[in-house]
Amino acid sequence: MTVSRLPPIESLVTDFLQTGYVPAKDGKGRVEQALTLPLREQLVLLIESEAPANIAFVCELLVRDDFPAPLSTSLRELLWKSRTAVRVAFECGHLELFEGRRGLRIESYAKPALPGGLGRLAQLEALSLIYGSLEEIPEEIGLLGELTSLFANHQRLHSISPAIGRLGKLQVLNLNDNQLTELPAAVAGLGRLQKLWLEDNRFEHVPSGIWHLSSLIELYLTGNRITRIPDEIAQLSNLEELRLGRNLIKAFSPRLAELPRLKRLSLNDESDFRLLPKELQARVKRHYVCEMDGYLEIDF
Repeated sequence: MTVSRLPPIESLVTDFLQTGYVPAKDGKGRVEQALTLPLREQLVLLIESEAPANIAFVCELLVRDDFPAPLSTSLRELLWKSRTAVRVAFECGHLELFEGRRGLRIESYAKPALPGGLGRLAQLEALSLIYGSLEEIPEEIGLLGELTSLFANHQRLHSISPAIGRLGKLQVLNLNDNQLTELPAAVAGLGRLQKLWLEDNRFEHVPSGIWHLSSLIELYLTGNRITRIPDEIAQLSNLEELRLGRNLIKAFSPRLAELPRLKRLSLNDESDFRLLPKELQARVKRHYVCEMDGYLEIDF
């Protein structure tokens, strides 16, 4: 029985430089020059090129069992310093390259779904997925039990798995600028959540699970299609900031005035202000039009 052997790393790199390498646009690092470099410098050149094809090739090498450990360590550290390299490695599904890390930021993620194997990232405390084409948060998100902050803003999200409710340590959740119309009821399990940002989505009502989040300090709902704020708002006893501008609100529950710690409220305009409970209007210290966004800011 013959055992197939993997091609030597050096020969793979040579073949790639001759057939698949993408040189820099300014002419630096031409193939002829790259072929004369030692192996480490060749791989550094590929990572620093910022070309996705070059970076994907290096990632394939780094996950090989026979890749030299000391060289692997130094190259991974270099890869983590490049936003493009991090994104490419993540998109290609090489999550083993991120094992043990506590923070991960991915910008301009180009795929509609996250790679499989998120459980490899069980030590993550902060995950940021900013700007991209992501359409859903999958069930595997529930495996990231150490997360304290999750940013998935400026994506194309239309669904969130109920497994998000397993993130018992989560304190900050940013889902701004997506296509969400609802949140799973399981968000009620986010007992430590302090900041929930849902701006610029498609909510027609405040998701019911939110009313169980008694630790909430900030709730941002600007830029949705919400028409009323119901009595359940009084359950958010720690709420300090509530943003409701660019909605279609026609009624506020009188119980809005029962929020003891409310410090700031954002509305569309003076007509919204007149809909507020009289008791809340009496607490106003100042109100003004926010110059940047054009809606009414109220301080208590």
